[in-house]
Amino acid sequence: MTAPDPAAAEELGRLGCALVAAADEDGDRACIDAGLAQLERAAAAAPEHPDRTRWWWALGSGYERRADEDGSVDDCVRAIDWYDRLHTELPPGDPDRGVVAIALASTHWSRFWLLRYGEAGGPHPSLLVRDVAVDVRRLAAGEADPRVAAYTGMILGLVALERHEITEDRADLDQGVMALAAALPGLPDDAPWIAMGAFRLAAAYRESALLDDDPKLLDLSIVAGRRAVELSDAGRPTWVSAHENQALCHGRRWELAGDRDDLDRAIAAWTVVLTHEDDGWAAEACARLLRERGDPRDLAEAVRLLERSLRDCPDEATAAARWLELGRTHHTRWTAGEAPGSLEAADRCVSRALRGGLCDEDVVSAHIARLAIVQNMVIRDELLPHDTVVQSAIRYRQLLAEARAALDRAVGADPDTRGILGGMAGFGEMWIIGHNLGWFDPARVRGLLTLAEQVRRPPELWPAFLDVANGLYEHTIEVESGQPAGGRGVERLAQALKSKHLTEFRGDLSWILSMAVHARGNSRGDLRDLDAMNRRARQDQPAEGDEIGPETEADVLALLLEAFQRGSTGDTAGFGALVQEAEWRLAELPQPPQAYGPVVAMLRLGRRLLAAMNGEPVPAVELSLDEPLPDGYAGGLRIVDLVSVPMSRLVRAAARGDLAELRATAAQLEALASWVPTRHPLRLLVVLPTALAHMELAQRHRGERAAAEQAHRYYAEACAIMRGPEHPLWPDAALRLAAASRLAGADPGPARESAMSALASHAQRVMLQAGTEHAIEAARAAAKDALIVAGWALAGGAHEDLVAALDAGRGLVLHAATASRDVADQLADRGHAALAAEWRATGGRGRDQLGGQLLTGGAGELPDDLRARVLRALGAGGVGEPVRVDQVARSLAAVGADALAYLVPATPGLPGAAVVVAASGVVRVVRLPWLVTGPGTPVERFARARAGSGVAGAALDELCAWAWQAATGTLVHLASQWRQDRPAHLVLVPMGVLALVPWHAAHRGRGRARRYAVQDMVFSYIPSARMLSAAARHEVRPIRSALVVGDPGGDLAFAGMEARAVHQAFYRYGRYLGRLADEPGADGTPAQVFDWIVSATGPSMLHLACHGYVDPRRPAEAHLALAGGARLTAGELIEASRVAELVIDQVFLAACTTNLAGEDYDEAFSLASAFLAAGAHTVFGSLWPVPDAGTSLLMFMLHHHLNAESRPPAEALHAAQLWMLDPGRRPPPGMPADLAAYCRQESLAHPVSWAGFTHVGR
Repeated sequence: MTAPDPAAAEELGRLGCALVAAADEDGDRACIDAGLAQLERAAAAAPEHPDRTRWWWALGSGYERRADEDGSVDDCVRAIDWYDRLHTELPPGDPDRGVVAIALASTHWSRFWLLRYGEAGGPHPSLLVRDVAVDVRRLAAGEADPRVAAYTGMILGLVALERHEITEDRADLDQGVMALAAALPGLPDDAPWIAMGAFRLAAAYRESALLDDDPKLLDLSIVAGRRAVELSDAGRPTWVSAHENQALCHGRRWELAGDRDDLDRAIAAWTVVLTHEDDGWAAEACARLLRERGDPRDLAEAVRLLERSLRDCPDEATAAARWLELGRTHHTRWTAGEAPGSLEAADRCVSRALRGGLCDEDVVSAHIARLAIVQNMVIRDELLPHDTVVQSAIRYRQLLAEARAALDRAVGADPDTRGILGGMAGFGEMWIIGHNLGWFDPARVRGLLTLAEQVRRPPELWPAFLDVANGLYEHTIEVESGQPAGGRGVERLAQALKSKHLTEFRGDLSWILSMAVHARGNSRGDLRDLDAMNRRARQDQPAEGDEIGPETEADVLALLLEAFQRGSTGDTAGFGALVQEAEWRLAELPQPPQAYGPVVAMLRLGRRLLAAMNGEPVPAVELSLDEPLPDGYAGGLRIVDLVSVPMSRLVRAAARGDLAELRATAAQLEALASWVPTRHPLRLLVVLPTALAHMELAQRHRGERAAAEQAHRYYAEACAIMRGPEHPLWPDAALRLAAASRLAGADPGPARESAMSALASHAQRVMLQAGTEHAIEAARAAAKDALIVAGWALAGGAHEDLVAALDAGRGLVLHAATASRDVADQLADRGHAALAAEWRATGGRGRDQLGGQLLTGGAGELPDDLRARVLRALGAGGVGEPVRVDQVARSLAAVGADALAYLVPATPGLPGAAVVVAASGVVRVVRLPWLVTGPGTPVERFARARAGSGVAGAALDELCAWAWQAATGTLVHLASQWRQDRPAHLVLVPMGVLALVPWHAAHRGRGRARRYAVQDMVFSYIPSARMLSAAARHEVRPIRSALVVGDPGGDLAFAGMEARAVHQAFYRYGRYLGRLADEPGADGTPAQVFDWIVSATGPSMLHLACHGYVDPRRPAEAHLALAGGARLTAGELIEASRVAELVIDQVFLAACTTNLAGEDYDEAFSLASAFLAAGAHTVFGSLWPVPDAGTSLLMFMLHHHLNAESRPPAEALHAAQLWMLDPGRRPPPGMPADLAAYCRQESLAHPVSWAGFTHVGR
């Protein structure tokens, strides 16, 4: 073809430009092809034509357009050639040169893109990147136009990001981000490839955010991605990719910050992507977010998307990962709304995922998911038939084994994921115990929980979950050991209960915690723990009409635990009532009885014991011991069930004295003991009744030496299992071990040590109690045991042990109160400063483990274990050593007394006696055969009369006559041999009910010849020698501060008269409260009394003339009635003095029954002894309701002898009582006339008027 002439070339050029422009308008491919052909001919014919630059621009843009449509690299090259020719032709400064440069740079990038990602392929990507970078940099170097600089900067930024994809060099990523961030703001929205630039900048920011863990870069990515969406054509790949970037960024921000708006935006962006692409990965990502949003419709859509994604999986690993996500989604459908079939679907999907292709990380994640799914199945199935429950639980146990195996294999998983599976598996091993499927391997569970504790980036609820898991572990280990619980399990469970992340499990956790507290209290004898658990269980009872929930089984168990606690204290009626209530409640539960293993086993034991206690026949069931004991939990239930039969037979046989039945029962128990492994956690439950059966035989038939030896063997084993006196069963077991040793004729040395350790254990248990009421309850058995040990010491002539044993059973609550004040100093001296500070801060009561507030004994409290920790820190010496004879002698010398005498009533193992410890240190035992206190004795008749309307003169007269014959006459005769020039001073410790007797009022002779013991000796009383030692540390000092409280209730005229008289005659410098007080508001309230005690300066005196009351069944509630009916109780005095003593030199309780103890006479717990324990040096109190006139006169004379004659306290009371006995008594100077008017009454000489008052202390 011949070239056209120049004129024709011009026409061809004009036509070609028009055709290319038309193609731009209507997209007609034929136009562009024709136009390019015409332009090529024109350019060839007239290379120097004036319109050549216009032709070259049209050629460049036309070829660029066609390359874009066809993906032709050749057209890109042609476009580059024409643009390059045009760019070279245009002179610098020409305004069109910049436009051409931008087009040329754009076409270079298009050529790169087609070669890199098009079908034609090309050189190695690194060469392509190098070439395009060189071309664009050369182009940029020759241009000063800022538009060109911005555009070439964008292209070079894209080039850097492409290079990063090849090399993974972080510097390329940073260079690309920097170039794009600088270039894009200066480019117009219609610049070529600008949408791509915005998208790639967004993606680069997102990648940097992940690499740097910098959420701020996510924000920048979202901003850039938003511009990419705006600049892209809807539906085009860049537009779709920009939405994908937004979805990923918002999803990541949701993971990091939990902002719901990010979650919603991420889901919306994925929805757009899925509208234009059928992409399995996008479907999986969207489904995961829909699952996290948790709406039922979202979850249904998530299931649909995941099922859709499974239809097109590139490989088995991807399919397995999507099966796992589908399983999680089905599980969420259950947890969100219990969608029918969702748990089974979840189980199938996760199991399918585990069958193929998962990486180590996902394998561990899948086991986490499956354990949670099947645990939900077990919980759900608890209301289904029992067999279904068991099958679900068995499957869960199998999955635990598989999870452990996965942890061993999947070592490549993230340590945090492995730790989470370890925690779930460790928790599961303990949780499954509740379904009677065996014990767990402690070492294995400890290893799993250790793995769980190493999670570096834990979920928010993980710390609380670990507290639950570790709490269960620690508690179960403590239960298994059979030893007093350290309390670590309770501490961790309490910590979990405080967590805000476990609120939906709060009910279950609360019950578990209550059980753990009960077990802790039961393991060490802390009655506060037991009461707290009982209160919490009662608090959680469902209201009438409420649907029975899963806690109801727990309620039945709580009833049974409380029942056995009642039974252990001898409350047979309470035990029976609670067992019956538990049986009724069990019948209301939805499952058959076999579904509630622990409850049924305990209930069966309770029913059998109750039948035996009531004398009902107990079936002679043969024990089936052919099969080995099952492992773990099932074995424990089997032991409880088997031992219940011989235990019940033993109770009934012992009550009936049936030797044949005892022998049969002992043989049955011995066979059971041989069957139970030596180290089984419940072996003690078998060993103790076996020992008891042999002991009953040995005691009832003295020829049964073999039985005594067997009893000794089994009690020795029981003590070995208990490991020491801190065990609550130690006193009984150790004492019986000593008794068995004596019966078997063994070495007496170990028997003595065992017996004394039993008494020390009593003291330790009392010290463990934080409240006075609990301490009194804990002390109840101590006196009985002390008398047994004292009898053995007496028989062996061991006077030191005799005194120690007698005193060990006396006033334990009072001793604990005084010892408590030294605890902080002892702790500090032994290096336990933090524990000492905790003791001081709480007064030894401790804090609530949930709220941290000081304990008050109220409902809902969860006590901490402060006192147990303190006792462990102090060791055996923390409760004081047994009293020694030389210690008693020094105390007597300090207070100016000649002897201390324990008055011991006759018991089956001990004759009536007075054990007299002289100030010289000599101990003398005086046999007192008439010192008997059983039914029909004067003591019993007096106790009945006192319990009625008051003290009857005849009963008191009979009692005092008997007292002389039974003991006091002998003691007076003994004192007469001491050859002193003054009346002997005797300190009495009356044991048991003998505390009711006014020994100083014992008399002989009749009528005018009657003579009282007080006329021969000075008498003091003391709860125990230890209390005497405490009082002896104080000197008698002249009083400097005084408080007199008179008739604060306004209904005791004599009390008011007495108080005013005492105040005016002896203590005008002191303060007066009560009726007739001079100062306003001085009513005499408990607060005013306590305030004075705390603030009094110098030696002080407190005189209280008011009503006094005592409830023999609740000695801590003995109280003085003050202003407005307010009470000052004995318990409050003890509690107020736990940390620092209430220092008062002298206390006068001119009220009724202020030195009368409750039914536990050996505790000697009264208002008078409470004041003494609280810190008073000397206390005067009364044994019965005292007459008004007698009290007032005696009190005035007592103060008179103390002040006017400076007599010591005991001698002052002695002189006042002698004055009452003197028929010629005269009022001393200073006695008010209205009081002196009663001095001549004959009734003042009767013991009812004067003998009720006693001196206690210094």
